[in-house]
Amino acid sequence: IRELREKIRFAPSMATSKVYIIDEVHMLSKEAFNALLKSLEEPPSHVYFILATTEINKIPETIISRCQRYEFKRISDKYLVERLKHICENENIDADLGALEMIAKYADGGMRDAVSLLEQFSNEKVTEEIIRDRLGLTNHQYCDSLYGALGSGDAQKGIEIIATIHREGYNLQDFATSFLGLLRNKLHEAVYGQKQNIIPKILNWIEFFDDAWVKLKHASISELPLEIAIIRATQGSEKIKTEEIPQQTKRQEGLVHI
Repeated sequence: IRELREKIRFAPSMATSKVYIIDEVHMLSKEAFNALLKSLEEPPSHVYFILATTEINKIPETIISRCQRYEFKRISDKYLVERLKHICENENIDADLGALEMIAKYADGGMRDAVSLLEQFSNEKVTEEIIRDRLGLTNHQYCDSLYGALGSGDAQKGIEIIATIHREGYNLQDFATSFLGLLRNKLHEAVYGQKQNIIPKILNWIEFFDDAWVKLKHASISELPLEIAIIRATQGSEKIKTEEIPQQTKRQEGLVHI
């Protein structure tokens, strides 16, 4: 920051202005912020500062009050697909619409990530199968099949689906994420369609599979958390509260002593 304060005093040699971009500005120390504040209060007419951060809560109010604030939000999948189609047309990239939709969804609202992914596959025809194989994504049919198995209470079929996914080398945590996305869509459909009878069931399923997603990171047997979630969902069992376990244990111990 001290070096920066020295440089901003000099006018630009070629352009009309100097623009300084400080990325992840929340990483600056308190002393650095105090030093920067003096430059922000009375900057030379030819100098512009752009402070970029993902944690606005760590920026002192004295800094924020002297800046114009612009919040960048996630870009919708629809707009990402339109932009990718535009790039494909101008760069003569042969891409299926379904493949572009998969890229947009995987990018999770980030234009840079979406364009970078498209660039990786630009040397060949971009198809859904290629995107799915390269990114390790499971076929949406597996999600639909598992949803159907839960709905019919068929735990065996659900476990077989997980075994197939694991055998084919897909990442189970990515599959759990995709399946939770499907459950979220079904929940929205039930809410907007006023299907009150199915909402509690879907909420339970979301809880079971979200719990499985967390446990997949450290599972000794990779398929086990998802299998437990399937059994819970098909048997209608409820999660046991942690605080109840010691009391149950004490009662059992009391019975043994008696």
